[in-house]
Amino acid sequence: MNPIELFHKNGKSAGVFYCYKCHCVAKSKDAAEECCTPTLCKFCGKPCRQYHTCCDDCSKSQSVKAEQERFDKAEKLTKWDGWVFSAGLGFHDGFAESVSDLLDQLDDDEAPEYVWACDPDNFAVASIDDVIRPILENEAAYEGFGSGHLNGIDELKAAIDQFNESNKHIVSYAPNFKKAVLIQKQN
Repeated sequence: MNPIELFHKNGKSAGVFYCYKCHCVAKSKDAAEECCTPTLCKFCGKPCRQYHTCCDDCSKSQSVKAEQERFDKAEKLTKWDGWVFSAGLGFHDGFAESVSDLLDQLDDDEAPEYVWACDPDNFAVASIDDVIRPILENEAAYEGFGSGHLNGIDELKAAIDQFNESNKHIVSYAPNFKKAVLIQKQN
């Protein structure tokens, strides 16, 4: 894009160039020349959006292909009693409490052929190691210091067990891309 060389006040070359179109500075004439030249799609050769290596059409095609491959490898279920995921559908970023809940959020013509089963993640869980490890790894601890020097470990374990029990209802869900739940079409 017609690179322009930059010079010092004394007229000596600065050894850098800038792109005529966007004025970004580059280390070489060639880099400045290619600055605003569109990147070509690595699949079809058409120009891409800036900073992309794949055009929108090929990107969509690759996503569809990857999804199909994932579906082909997945276990197919006709019944599922739990959370499901279908990208871009429903009110909660593709997540729903059940297949019927998701279908209730959609028009009949929007119903997908399948959704992904979800696995629960009880993430609000603590362990004794979470508490003790920072103490044992503290650089202020003296040589030979270990968990045997600490008092109240049994009481702490009991408190952590109570904490975990009190928070077992806190759960999130993640798609399990190895289990596809097939949707029965309603006539």
